[in-house]
Amino acid sequence: KDDYGVDPVTNLSQLVVYVGPDSCTMTSPYRRWGTEHRFDSFDIRSRYSPEQFDRLWKSNDPNDWVIAVLLVPKTQFEAWHVFEVASAISDESWIGRKGIEDTKVLLLIAAILRKFDNSQLVELETMMTVNVGASSLLREMYDTGGYETAIKDQLDSFERLMVKRDVAFSDPQREYMAQFNAEAVEELFDLAIDGDFGAILKKVTPPSPGLKLEPSEG
Repeated sequence: KDDYGVDPVTNLSQLVVYVGPDSCTMTSPYRRWGTEHRFDSFDIRSRYSPEQFDRLWKSNDPNDWVIAVLLVPKTQFEAWHVFEVASAISDESWIGRKGIEDTKVLLLIAAILRKFDNSQLVELETMMTVNVGASSLLREMYDTGGYETAIKDQLDSFERLMVKRDVAFSDPQREYMAQFNAEAVEELFDLAIDGDFGAILKKVTPPSPGLKLEPSEG
């Protein structure tokens, strides 16, 4: 047990629900950077039944309506499934309800996954006005996107600096650095200021299989 009295996790079962537009092609195990992840997966449409759809469609939770949109098989799906949900959650009775802005975002994503064309998406967006400030999902996406952009800009600046010092990086090293957090990138700049190019190359080189991937933590 750890300091909080929690036993270590030794056998974690992972179940992936596929909601993409095409057939599910995910295979287990997934291997990357010396780690291996085993999981079971299924296409959400494989669990469709009229009874299941009706239960979700008649739910009082609008998020269930979005799940129902994703549940319908390709041969039975029609655009009205999405537009009916959009009409319902755009009703004034839902204004100000907790989480409703996130539901609108999820419905837009569901429409894209169900391969709405551009004209249909424009019509859908016209029906629903999403308040970015009220959507925790959008805020998280914007915050994450901004953070990742800042990291990328810092790495670009760092690589330009290294080019001027006749230090070149390989594609695997660039891919590895792309996982670094702000603290790890700041450490690279500190090493560059010290002129410790050997330490830099060691830090940006992917670890051997089985070693812990430290720079991406945090």
